[in-house]
Amino acid sequence: MRVEKVPDPKIENTQDIILRVTKTAICGSDLHIFGGLFPQPKPLIMGNEFMGIVEETGGEVTALSKGDRVLIPFAVACVACFFAAMVCRGGVVSVVGVYGMPYDKFPLGQIFDKGISLYFGQAPVQKHIDDLILLVAERKIKPKDIITHRLPIEAAAHANDIFKYKKDNCVKVVLQP
Repeated sequence: MRVEKVPDPKIENTQDIILRVTKTAICGSDLHIFGGLFPQPKPLIMGNEFMGIVEETGGEVTALSKGDRVLIPFAVACVACFFAAMVCRGGVVSVVGVYGMPYDKFPLGQIFDKGISLYFGQAPVQKHIDDLILLVAERKIKPKDIITHRLPIEAAAHANDIFKYKKDNCVKVVLQP
């Protein structure tokens, strides 16, 4: 992992916004990509949990204006691109049969035997984000309770290491550009 200076972005699509990132965090999904679990065909910009200030908007953008402050959670769901479709999928997965071998210490055989139902899915962030922001504003939730490390963005490689391996009691790292 490295930090690089890149050219300033430009509006390329009428639905684009340019956001000046003021804080970003390392997410578990960053670790999956960085660790090779999801191979990438080309270098990828990490940090899919961030906040910032809108600097410019494309002509079709009506929900945001220059100067608006925004918070982007890990599960962005515009429903218009491949990555959004990945967080908006749904349905039922049924596994029928006899499973007789261990799988990475996950006791599927015992789950079958005990008739346990399992449901999987990502946190419904979009459903709750407005309420959560309000709770933070009302000081009923304190981000400092989970943000254990605040580091300059130049320390991204070190931040990734302490987050991945839970060094120094790391729970969440926020990087300051």
